[in-house]
Amino acid sequence: MTELHLWLRHEVRPTERRTPIVPSDARRLVESGVTLTVEESPQRIFPVEEYEAAGCRIAPAGSWVSAPEAAVVTGLKELPDQPGELTHRHIYFGHAYKGQPGAGALLRRFAAGGGTLLDLEYLVDDDGRRLAAFGFWAGYLGAALAVLQHRGRLATPLTPTSKEELDEILRPVAGDEEFTALVIGALGRSGRGARVAFLTAGIEATPWDLAETRDLDRGALLAHDVSAREAVDGDTGASYRLTSYCGGVPAVPNDFRYRFSWAPAGVLGALRAPARYIQDGAETVAERPWEVTRRHVVDDEAFEVYPNRDSVPFVEQYGLPDAWKPQTFVRGTLRLEGWLRAWDGVFEELKAGDDTRIAALAGELAAAYPTTDADRDRVVLAVSLDVRGDAGRSWSGSYLLDLVGDEEESAMARCVSRPLALGVRHILDGSLPAGLNRAAETAARSAQWLRELALEGVEFTLRVDE
Repeated sequence: MTELHLWLRHEVRPTERRTPIVPSDARRLVESGVTLTVEESPQRIFPVEEYEAAGCRIAPAGSWVSAPEAAVVTGLKELPDQPGELTHRHIYFGHAYKGQPGAGALLRRFAAGGGTLLDLEYLVDDDGRRLAAFGFWAGYLGAALAVLQHRGRLATPLTPTSKEELDEILRPVAGDEEFTALVIGALGRSGRGARVAFLTAGIEATPWDLAETRDLDRGALLAHDVSAREAVDGDTGASYRLTSYCGGVPAVPNDFRYRFSWAPAGVLGALRAPARYIQDGAETVAERPWEVTRRHVVDDEAFEVYPNRDSVPFVEQYGLPDAWKPQTFVRGTLRLEGWLRAWDGVFEELKAGDDTRIAALAGELAAAYPTTDADRDRVVLAVSLDVRGDAGRSWSGSYLLDLVGDEEESAMARCVSRPLALGVRHILDGSLPAGLNRAAETAARSAQWLRELALEGVEFTLRVDE
């Protein structure tokens, strides 16, 4: 049997003090015959001397790049940008299989070097339950930070502290405003920790688990005072990535990866219009939007997406805190995987710019790829927001609408007609003014619309990761 050699690397993120192997576990590994090399790390919560006392070998920070080929490099979070070719087996939270920012570049590094990524996010038991996931203390700390932010007692940047010190400032004092809190997944590992933190803060949180969330009342969710946003709100160094992609596609993919349910000339015209959006913190213009098409994963299904028209004015309309800096802000179009290749001939025609030819092409495409009564369409709208604070705090959330048409009506018809009818209803009952207005200006109004649309068969799925 080949001897296992684990190599615990230094974490490059300066605020990361955690480690996947604590000294007591290191001692057990060494006693069981595992060779364990531990890199020196100035910020790791455990001093390297404790690992040395447990029988580990000690190496300089960052020396894993020249570790023996058989060594399994172990860490917690992201790798440094170099080397460009990764040759070892790596165990850590790579965050690479859901299309997260930087995922493609990371996987290309593994492919170039012949290395292997064993992502802790996908370590599961025989029943498919994740084994390395946020636990009791993650829930406790997340809830504690939210309470402190809500009460105006959260000092930034965050610094290491003991549980005793944290509990001391978490406990209620005279003059604290009473408020409510909601814990979703209250019976899970993180949920149990969050509930204990709220109790420490003098708050009896409302506990929701599977039974309460099968028919999620988003209005009740938004009526509570503590939200994940409060964990990063007020952080002057916070940045965010917001993407909103929508598209009508065939429910059963065809070779062209598309069927026309509206005027082909409009589809082609939209592709010819430049797109303005924010990428890497700067305004960017794509003269030919399809040339910046990228892969986008939604619920483990791969799509292709590209920016559409002008996203930048919506930065202000979305009402995110002014202190948050957009790193990515894109409103765009979603297509089935393989669309870019299938449309290669169309793009060549668009690049030529012959208006007469493009008008004729629209007619040809309408005849070749119509949506007939026998076809079923699908509408997918995927909106995601990821916020990162300069103190290491983060929040991620997404809404997903995924509808398939039936013999009664198409998915596109339902998505257009139901909100229109709802708007007319609100104008008639006086809750919305007549004229051109945004339907939802506040979180409460948005929650109301989402709840009413769900009753009309247009239901969004909400996911939140803290």
